[in-house]
Amino acid sequence: MNKLSQEKPHSLSDLCIVGGCGSSGTTLLAHIVSKHEKIGSGPEFNCFNHHELYDFDSFKNQLTHLQGGKAKPSGYVDVPVFMTFQEHYGITHELVDDWISQSSSSIEFTCLLRDHLLDHFKCEIFFEKSPTNAYCLNAAGKVLNDVKLVHMVRDGRDVVSSLMNRGWNLFGAGTRWLYDTVQGLEARNSPNYMELRYEEFVSKPDNVLNELFSYLNVSQTANDLLNSNKEVPGSYYEEWTERSEPKAWNQTPSDPISTKSIGKYKEKLTKGELNYLNKIKLKRRVDINPDTPRSFGELLEYLAYPRSIQQDSRIEFNTITFNPYKLADYLRRVHRFHNRNYWHLPQIYTY
Repeated sequence: MNKLSQEKPHSLSDLCIVGGCGSSGTTLLAHIVSKHEKIGSGPEFNCFNHHELYDFDSFKNQLTHLQGGKAKPSGYVDVPVFMTFQEHYGITHELVDDWISQSSSSIEFTCLLRDHLLDHFKCEIFFEKSPTNAYCLNAAGKVLNDVKLVHMVRDGRDVVSSLMNRGWNLFGAGTRWLYDTVQGLEARNSPNYMELRYEEFVSKPDNVLNELFSYLNVSQTANDLLNSNKEVPGSYYEEWTERSEPKAWNQTPSDPISTKSIGKYKEKLTKGELNYLNKIKLKRRVDINPDTPRSFGELLEYLAYPRSIQQDSRIEFNTITFNPYKLADYLRRVHRFHNRNYWHLPQIYTY
């Protein structure tokens, strides 16, 4: 067990959970900070993005389903898997069972997991970057003492443009950004919440990284880190970059930090599409802070991104009634559940 754990067993100040809508820069950030000799990281671990983890009885009861790849979604994006890339993290089902037998609460279990990860990577901070952690940042802040929370935020229109390059349609991409971002914002009242902007990160990486390192209480200047090619235990390689899908992206994590993706939506999205996005709205049953906007356009303004209020004769569907984008997105999500070999209709969060 590491020194900090011995001094304060139920403190998780050496665990940093990062979340944000896909294509908001969580992977890029993780690849940079993993070069730090005191920070361990890796591909999406898919552990802290399941609500069951934060209710120990539920966690124990649902563990078989979690480990069998049949976890129910914690939010809009379907994440059926749990603790992925176990070889990278040095984890086995037997280890997990052992940690559960030693624990009486979620925080005790997470402390044992954290101790293992710090020892495995020979580091002082573990940095986990699954984007869908956004669904559980608020729960993590309430249950896990002193845990560090980082929420990556990016202009929703650029996120939509990027997601559409990856096969999402307009309604699905817009819904994902709206829902995921709002869920991450729910953790703003947590004492250890930090919000990072993608645009600031790629424009002034030194400033953002120095701020992050200060927050994590680790030394080393961002300039030294950005110019370092040194391999450390936390460094890792993203296997998905070899697939065909990333070729449609503007950049991959191994590329130099660039601002070329900022405002890319101006080239990719029509006025009609931008107008359509502005109208996407969360249903009233989605329980969020009453001060948080519920529509795509309003959320842009709330986050200080200039709202697109434009009209175009193309794509003028009423977002409350039937439209082909909404239907196609729902059928895509149903198909994903069907491929998991059990039936669970996806929730409808927006109109």
